[in-house]
Amino acid sequence: MSVSSRSDTSIELRTLRTPLQDTPIDRTLQFNLLKALLGLNVSETELKRIDLSPFFKFYAERCDFALTDRGHYVSCKTHEDLISIAKCIRHGHTREEIQARLRLEYANPSDQEQDHGRRFVQVQDDAINGSIDLAAGLLTMIGIGKPRFGSLGYEVMEWRTGPFGEFIRNWFDEQKTQTGEYVRFERSFHALSLEVIAGVKIEWTYNLVDHLRLLDADDDQHESVVQIFHCASFLHLQKYRTHPLLPPSLIDETLQTIALLLPREDESVQTWYRKIEKQHTLDPSAIKLPYLKREQRRIENFSFWRERLIILKQCYDESEPRDIRQWWYDRRKGVQWYTFWVAIFVLLLTLFFGLVQSIEGALQVYKSYHPTL
Repeated sequence: MSVSSRSDTSIELRTLRTPLQDTPIDRTLQFNLLKALLGLNVSETELKRIDLSPFFKFYAERCDFALTDRGHYVSCKTHEDLISIAKCIRHGHTREEIQARLRLEYANPSDQEQDHGRRFVQVQDDAINGSIDLAAGLLTMIGIGKPRFGSLGYEVMEWRTGPFGEFIRNWFDEQKTQTGEYVRFERSFHALSLEVIAGVKIEWTYNLVDHLRLLDADDDQHESVVQIFHCASFLHLQKYRTHPLLPPSLIDETLQTIALLLPREDESVQTWYRKIEKQHTLDPSAIKLPYLKREQRRIENFSFWRERLIILKQCYDESEPRDIRQWWYDRRKGVQWYTFWVAIFVLLLTLFFGLVQSIEGALQVYKSYHPTL
């Protein structure tokens, strides 16, 4: 190894040894951290083409939450600690094996680790489990493990035993449905029409298992909410992983659902998304996915997300305009739309001419009393 290579490796290791709570994470550390965490076989040049800010917003929020209560519920203290656990998960170690390794490591820290002051002599099991759940969640952008305190505000999966990759595949396989119901998604069905026409509030999520989950309103005074996973860049990065955890078919289908809801050919959707992109730290690549052709917009092309798509489509189809704005944009029933607006136009004309006649009548009465004017 050359002096330059050893120097670069040394710098990379030092940056990864920074504490988890040190934010924001600079660009150089982002590249090193993402490659090491996910096990990516990708060049820095390729990574520079990707906007990493959505993933690292998710990363920082998860680490901050895990470190609540002075980090008593998580044993790893640096990015390097987290990467070490993630590597075990990627390589197919069972949860029990990782737990045993961490108990041994933390119970008998090396002299070097003691010198760095980065370990406690004894770490509680809940802290070890908290670290494993944190690493697994960051590897897949999925909420893993019930919180030891507070509320996360998103759906979680409980991985209790065995290899994580096997657990993930089994969980998503159970979500597959093969209903015979015929559904085709017309071009007007997308995220903007859900919000403007159906009155469904869009909630952007960083948690994959919340994708397309529809939360019904408690009453007529509140909006229904649909959660949309927007991190397309993270899904694209999976093809560079040496040990992928998410099933390739799940990745492809999730990207298709994002393309369905954020069509790149629809200018109104593109303009709307760009306006809110910076405000919510959304993934810019979500609106750059290949447009779905007519045959790709059929429900039989979806299995993992089929049930949620059907529920969402039913919500969209059954919605009725409740205000003037929705009446204007809702053109699903063309005859009804034209009839409504013709009636409005006739009503406005009637009011206008009635007002004109009233003014003329008032002027005539006024002139009859003031003939000299």
